[in-house]
Amino acid sequence: MRGLTFDPGNRRIYAAICCIGFIAVYDEEGNPVATSGSFPNVRYPEGIAFDPLNNQLYVANAGDPVTVYDEEGNQIPNNGFRGYYVGEKLAIAFDVSTRRIFVLGDAGVAAFDEAGNHITTSGPFANTEFAPASLVPVPR
Repeated sequence: MRGLTFDPGNRRIYAAICCIGFIAVYDEEGNPVATSGSFPNVRYPEGIAFDPLNNQLYVANAGDPVTVYDEEGNQIPNNGFRGYYVGEKLAIAFDVSTRRIFVLGDAGVAAFDEAGNHITTSGPFANTEFAPASLVPVPR
């Protein structure tokens, strides 16, 4: 397992299982939860983040674009998260206060809006290309 996120609305835990390209869903007691969707196009998921404002999951696929899903595992089409290189994706986080998605790759950190459009930040996220494979936004 590479990534873990929690959905407080339906009390589910979503786990990114990298080696087999799978998103596992559990209740708080560790029991598997069946979903109506199958999380299509998940490939080597390294990280997963939950957006409680839109009830969406963002999955950082290692060598592929970030994919977006509803709580049931149905893919939400988007044209974003393409054309901006962060390298091999390692982690992902959603910041509720700014509604930004941060993606950590082996080339550093990049910020995106909810549609997947790259956002230019005022700082370069210096030295993050050597950061551990986790990323957590801290509320202000």
